[in-house]
Amino acid sequence: MASYKDMVRIRNEYMNSSSLSDHEFNLIYGKVTGNHFNPVDAEETSDNNLTQIVRLLNQRMAGEPIQYILGTWPFLDIELIVDERALIPRPETELLALETIKRSLIFHNSTIIDLCSGSGAIAFAIEDKVAGSDIIAVEYSSKACSLINDNKARLKSNVKVVEEDVFSYIPSLEDFSCDIFVCNPPYVTEAEYKSNYEELKYEPRDAFIASENGCYFYNRLTPLCFPKLRPGGFLLYEIGDEQKKAVQEIMVKWGYDNIQTMKDIEGHDRVIIGKKPY
Repeated sequence: MASYKDMVRIRNEYMNSSSLSDHEFNLIYGKVTGNHFNPVDAEETSDNNLTQIVRLLNQRMAGEPIQYILGTWPFLDIELIVDERALIPRPETELLALETIKRSLIFHNSTIIDLCSGSGAIAFAIEDKVAGSDIIAVEYSSKACSLINDNKARLKSNVKVVEEDVFSYIPSLEDFSCDIFVCNPPYVTEAEYKSNYEELKYEPRDAFIASENGCYFYNRLTPLCFPKLRPGGFLLYEIGDEQKKAVQEIMVKWGYDNIQTMKDIEGHDRVIIGKKPY
């Protein structure tokens, strides 16, 4: 058995020699033991648990995201499976989900389509808060789709999962058939990705990078969605720090009005919303 002193020593060694936070240590300790670590009154743990804790700490020190190490992560009020099949759901994307939820309450039995769905986080978060809506998650990557389906099973969800390229899926819809499109597309430029490579390298590269100064998806999805929206319907995007003006201009060009932007907790423009006129 590993003693109280062994655990405190290991904790202190990792925290003193790295950027490991106390919170991350507690999360890893809890994943292995099922208990919260108390440095004042720590319990003994098995040698096997100690080996697992050290292995996971080493993975974190090598740069692997804590979310992938834990295997699940909260998003608003739900807990999602997270792994290398899709991007890690981030706090700024919670803002996008919340703004979508607010607007979905305007409609009765609305149709909401989550484009470039990734792990399905947005679709499942909406379903958790909005009763009676038809929610569809569209994702091109077969790996990401398998993760969406795993989360669907975990959450006992009724979200419809569609494995298809969004650029072929949207034209297949009937006109005036959707109340809300929401999308967190790839919007990072190649240069931005390279400058943040060490932070992002564990996640799927294609889910980050977009050409045309990060606006590839905005340029193509915005006109495709417009005829499929009912009058009064909404298109919501997550955007990069410097993309507000460009995406506003794209939305105006294709007929959207009442365009709004929302800032994230860091004060960056992060969500943009366009409305189809009546």
